[in-house]
Amino acid sequence: MVQSTRLLVRVYKNFARKFGHSVISAKDPVSFYPTASFLDNAAHEQRMKENEAAVPTRPSLQSVKHIYRDMVLPQDVCDLLWEPKTEDYVITSLAEDCALNGDSLHKIVSRSPVSETKLMFANIAISWLDKFKAQTLQLSELTGLEEQLLYNKPLQIISSDYTEDCLSSAENLKEFCDLLLKKGYSLESITQFILSSHTTLAQYKYILGYLCENMYVLNPVSISEFTGYIITDAYKRHTSNEKELLGYSEAFDCFLRERLLQVYPSSLRAVGAITLDKLAYLSSVSENFQTAIMTLTDLIQQHKTAPSKSTWGTFFAAYSKYAVEQDLLKSQILAQISALKPVIFHHRLTAHNFRFLLSKVVDNSHDLSHLVQLVQTSSPDILVECGGQVIKKLQQISNASNASSIVKAVQATQLSKALEAAGFQPN
Repeated sequence: MVQSTRLLVRVYKNFARKFGHSVISAKDPVSFYPTASFLDNAAHEQRMKENEAAVPTRPSLQSVKHIYRDMVLPQDVCDLLWEPKTEDYVITSLAEDCALNGDSLHKIVSRSPVSETKLMFANIAISWLDKFKAQTLQLSELTGLEEQLLYNKPLQIISSDYTEDCLSSAENLKEFCDLLLKKGYSLESITQFILSSHTTLAQYKYILGYLCENMYVLNPVSISEFTGYIITDAYKRHTSNEKELLGYSEAFDCFLRERLLQVYPSSLRAVGAITLDKLAYLSSVSENFQTAIMTLTDLIQQHKTAPSKSTWGTFFAAYSKYAVEQDLLKSQILAQISALKPVIFHHRLTAHNFRFLLSKVVDNSHDLSHLVQLVQTSSPDILVECGGQVIKKLQQISNASNASSIVKAVQATQLSKALEAAGFQPN
């Protein structure tokens, strides 16, 4: 006991010596003194005021010319026609204030309030053009196997309870499906069984109507696979029933837009590229451009894949007709479909698409030059067919432009050379 006490005393002394002070006993009194007895508050506050007064007032910079300004971000530019080439890099870098295309008056369509195209310095201009060019993704062709969701065993069992009267009305279908649900079958397997039978358009609408009423019964784990199956089935029905083509696509589009995507907004995230292409086709046929553009954008950004030629042709034909009928402005068109720019560079333009872009999107000499360059190598026959319209467009742009006569002459000469190289012979 004595040895342990001595050990504690030794540890206590070492502890006190290590920290450079003695440990105060709990019996020692602790006193608190007011700050005023050690510090003159009035003098301290006076010194603080004097120090603040000694700091000079910040000078006004409003009258000073600003060298740096806001610049539009490459990802905010809405464009369909321009992919920067070597000469674009050179012209922009050597121009005054490094204005895009060497034109300080050139206006672009921007998603943000900022639309300034003066990039100020050559290194900034080169970096900006690199990022802008990278947005035109290199797309691959649509390949792969079709997604399938199969319930082979349940389908064989369900067939024993099925009669043709089950699809004679919406009430009979509801009674049949409710009975199978009580027996433990999933709504996915029931739906696949009914859709696999030969159903008319009216019966197809009965099925979709029942799904709308029982949407929450679907399994959220396999909702993407089920969505893929529904899309594939609707696509097959649309392409195989010539008399009721629009009916199937409209019924499916209503079900998808108003119910499925509302309850399961993430149901398209895991859907394959082929299924997305089919969905874009169905949405284009029914003129649901919001879903069509969203689907095509996912196909481009997530899968780096171009839509099939039939899907792209169907979409562009329907959208161009809609844009003309609604008399959409250039800014509206670019804001809606600029995300589809990689597809325009991947698939060759048709004469119809060229005329639409020429009339609704091109309103300055730069856009006209970019459109001509786009088809100059891939589709020179379009320039031969539409050369007269291109010349008329240049005349309209020149009449409305404030550019000098020398600049206008250079633009006309360059355009004439491009048309002659393609084989166009003016009358």
